[in-house]
Amino acid sequence: MFNRNRNRNTKAGSTNAVHSSSTKKKTRKASCNIFLGIIIMLMFIVQQKRQNFAAQERTTDTTTKTSAARGPSAVFESVILKKRGSDDSNNDESWKLIEWNNDSTFTPSEHQKFKCDFTTFTSSSTGISAPMCVHAFRDYVSGSIRRKKRWTDCDLLPVLWNASHVNQTDQSVYVEIGANIGSCVMEMLLGTNATIVAFEPHPMNLFNLKKTVVGLDQKYQDRLRLFPIGLGDAKATNTIYSADNNMGNSVIGKVIKDTPTQAFSEALQFEIYVEKMSDILSSDADVKLMKIDAQGFECKILDGWSEDTAGSIETIKMEYADHWLEGQGCMDLVPKFIRYGFDVFHGHNGGLNFGNQYFENPSRKNAVMDIFAKNKNPKQNKKN
Repeated sequence: MFNRNRNRNTKAGSTNAVHSSSTKKKTRKASCNIFLGIIIMLMFIVQQKRQNFAAQERTTDTTTKTSAARGPSAVFESVILKKRGSDDSNNDESWKLIEWNNDSTFTPSEHQKFKCDFTTFTSSSTGISAPMCVHAFRDYVSGSIRRKKRWTDCDLLPVLWNASHVNQTDQSVYVEIGANIGSCVMEMLLGTNATIVAFEPHPMNLFNLKKTVVGLDQKYQDRLRLFPIGLGDAKATNTIYSADNNMGNSVIGKVIKDTPTQAFSEALQFEIYVEKMSDILSSDADVKLMKIDAQGFECKILDGWSEDTAGSIETIKMEYADHWLEGQGCMDLVPKFIRYGFDVFHGHNGGLNFGNQYFENPSRKNAVMDIFAKNKNPKQNKKN
């Protein structure tokens, strides 16, 4: 009896062992299959990523070759209508487009009258740094760049430019009206691939900007064309006034103070040349982004546009300061933009998306803020 039970127990144990062994084998096989499946899936994902990356490389390479074949110089040739001005009274040359690393970049009198100090400018978007010449005397923007290595008002510009990348053409440009000493020009040179057209009429600010650019690599110089003039509603000469300790408050035609006690020294006043934008830039230009900082002269600038000029502009970032606009009699800036086919906003919601739309000049008193104008149907979109 004992032996039979023992035999049965032995057989049962043997059967259980076989079953357990079989189950373990199946489990191991299933685990191996799962693991193999994961490996295959990962290999597939890696392969897809490689293919996508290769496709992107081919697209980038094609774009780069196309851009290189055309180059900034060809873009400038196609969008710039006028490279110099003349005095109507005697036909003498009154102004001309700045040329880099040329004997005509500076006049002897500039080096005698002006000076600047070099500091480091660092792009907020790429971290690339370069020497920048700022005012040697106490100046609001210059001091900020010394401390922070940039002017933070310019940080958003590369974001807006890069957001327009999918619609850029071989004639796409960034236009800056009121470049000051060049903080936003530097941000766009170091932080983007933009081809840049800039306007700055004040000789002292212009001197600093030129000193900065002649010290940059040629690849940056080639992407910038700098006009030593202001923009307005007609060809003219005028006087530009600048505030002591704040060359950013340089105002065409009259003194408009930041504060009642702010001083405007006669040494900072200069005669300048003014032109209409429609006489300088072709309406075939594809102005993906424009920045305007003109201390209340904005209405005059818009009055110097044609319908075609306005149609060539896609997005505008500008400083809205009602104190300066009122001082220049510019009480209908937002309606002017609307008549040209732009929607006007205060808020930026990422990319080229904006909110808090305006239909007339903001009612806030003493407002100093960024506003954005976005063309509802830019001409380049019609072409595409």
